[in-house]
Amino acid sequence: MVKALWRAAPVFFLVAMLIGGSVSAVSVEQAQVCMPDIDVYLYDGGDVLSGIAEGEITAALDGAALSVRSLVRAEQGIFYVYMIDVSASMPAGHFSAAKQAVLEAWGRLRDQDTLALITFGNTVDLRLEGGESRAKVTETLDSLKNTDTSTKFYDAMDVLIDTVLQTEDMRRVAVVISDGIDDTDAGMTQEALEEKLIRTGVSISAMCIDTAPESGVAQFGDFIRLSGGELYIFEPADAGTVLDSLLDRLEGGWHLALQAPTNVASGEEALLNIDFGDAQSITLPVVPERWIPDSKQPRVESVVYAEGENAFLVTFSEAVTGAEADGVWMLADGNGEPVAMASVDVIDGVSCRLTMAAPPPEGSSLTLTVSGLRDVSMESNELYRYSEVVWSGNASPPPADTAFPADEEPIVETGTLIIIGASVVFVVAAAVMILRMAQKKAGVKKEKRSKKQKKELDTEKPTAKFMFVQDKPENKR
Repeated sequence: MVKALWRAAPVFFLVAMLIGGSVSAVSVEQAQVCMPDIDVYLYDGGDVLSGIAEGEITAALDGAALSVRSLVRAEQGIFYVYMIDVSASMPAGHFSAAKQAVLEAWGRLRDQDTLALITFGNTVDLRLEGGESRAKVTETLDSLKNTDTSTKFYDAMDVLIDTVLQTEDMRRVAVVISDGIDDTDAGMTQEALEEKLIRTGVSISAMCIDTAPESGVAQFGDFIRLSGGELYIFEPADAGTVLDSLLDRLEGGWHLALQAPTNVASGEEALLNIDFGDAQSITLPVVPERWIPDSKQPRVESVVYAEGENAFLVTFSEAVTGAEADGVWMLADGNGEPVAMASVDVIDGVSCRLTMAAPPPEGSSLTLTVSGLRDVSMESNELYRYSEVVWSGNASPPPADTAFPADEEPIVETGTLIIIGASVVFVVAAAVMILRMAQKKAGVKKEKRSKKQKKELDTEKPTAKFMFVQDKPENKR
């Protein structure tokens, strides 16, 4: 049975394209997209990234600029999926050494890492899902036998993709251990597998036996490098050392965090371009399918009157859509009468220019009402309804800090309620204190008054007058 792989496959990771056309020192392991966040994991073979500041890096997704959030050594957890070929074409010595190397790799996992195991031969089996004990890992590896007559690698790719998609916030790395890939039982086309790998953002590295045909090794390596991984050759005596080298490379990578202005996930292939200043440029295709929910409603941040242009410049907190639709803008004078506008021009999605048909009348005021706009997001959040005086005489008063949709318009904001509540508590406390002080003072006065009255009574005691009546002597007998 001939083992081959990917005949004239189109490159889906156009990794390492130098501006000057020389060989790239920086390569991409994988790109994980969950809009608006794009996390790119890089390898630096020429110590290029350590000398580059974040401000020197520019990036774009299909030409739309991305912001660079950080470039740091990768510390994120890695979800390793080891894929072991259990076909009879794997020599016994290589097979046994490979199993031992995987067990040792389990022992060097960091706290943030985990390990799963898939075997592929006549069937594809998920043997370990991650998080198992050393005893379970040892038992599972010991039970593997290299006796199958075929190698269903394509089917194994399906299981790999389903497995890694169960993880969140982890790098996804597969390590294939085989002597080549049998494509005679392919369950999918080359293009279908390519599409799946792009969408999943999984990097595949490999360890190939040293006794495999040279042509087979070359084809195997081409596929692995297309996925952002690297091919390593091993013999039974150095399987553990080779796997250690592979893991050292993975753990020593870089993490470039990019961010798009919106969370819109098109579901279509897009080109991600990263320019490292004078060092090099990398281009690779990605498929934005996942996104982080956005519940934040856009607001009107400012309205400024440009007298020379007879126009108002309206700026929003984020990009909005629908600015040119009917009924969105309402400009009225102090009597509530509509003021004609000549045009509405969208400048950059975040700001619009409202040009009036005539200058505003002296001594009057103008009120601008904006409603019905939505932000550029997967949720299309509606704009907080805005209605404020934007012009009075020849001055443009600043807009209110908050403007809410009519059906959600609160009397006061939460922050204001907190302040008012605190003020009420303070006033009540102060009133209680004053009352107590007043009562205490009144009590002291009352006590003093009582003492004074008592003293006065003591000093002004009335003199008792007694009348003594002398009994008349009785006649003596």
